[in-house]
Amino acid sequence: MGFTCLRFEDVRRLIHTFRALEEPAPSPAPRGARLVEILCELVGATSGFIGLISDFADSAGGKMHDLADAGFASSGERAAVVEGLTRRGCAADPAMRALLRRPIAASTCSRRELVDDAAWHRSPYVAEIRRAAGVHDVLYGISPGPSPKTAYGLCLYRQRSELPFDAVERELLALFQHEAAAIYRSRFDARAGGAPSRLSPRESTTLERLAEGLTEKQIAAELGLSPHTVHDYVKSLYRHFGVSSRGALLARTLRTRAAPRGEA
Repeated sequence: MGFTCLRFEDVRRLIHTFRALEEPAPSPAPRGARLVEILCELVGATSGFIGLISDFADSAGGKMHDLADAGFASSGERAAVVEGLTRRGCAADPAMRALLRRPIAASTCSRRELVDDAAWHRSPYVAEIRRAAGVHDVLYGISPGPSPKTAYGLCLYRQRSELPFDAVERELLALFQHEAAAIYRSRFDARAGGAPSRLSPRESTTLERLAEGLTEKQIAAELGLSPHTVHDYVKSLYRHFGVSSRGALLARTLRTRAAPRGEA
């Protein structure tokens, strides 16, 4: 896309955003939540969240796993917006469903670019977030995830009392998204800080290979183990992190690494 609306002061705001990401957080919020706070400040959003989308190419599904969120005024608002999407899947949001039909690449879209008003308002999920959280407009961002068919999904929200996001704010976020993959990996990728503690060496290696996108059979071949043995390691990882699927495992470990020690 071309950046035709940005002025010098807008670019300065973006530079300030990148500098803020490098500075120590002024609050004890986990690094992931601080990232969401900074992006909300950049575009004037009320709230937002970043999640890991698994099965990205499946426009009928696409699972969203919450990694970090900020700005929600109450647990009820957060439950409606974040937990509602993670529970129902990305297809519950018609704009997100439209994004799932696109290739995985750094991109930014306004809600109106993805779906018209009629389709948006027909969605039960949208009706719920409008009722419970007053959501009026959304900016969406996508960046490649840590393994094939995964992506980092960013949703930034404004309420009914606020004006919709404008072209300048969309372009600011789009510029950020061009650098976002590395920033997201530094906060959410399990490989960024090593494997979680209390895992055996084989479990740690298996987790790393899963995060790289390898299948259980590929991991077995690389490590010289039987597929049955690797499957046992994967089941052990599920038990360790309290999850029941590969996507949930990746999201859980990413969130663990995003939080300061002792907060995961």
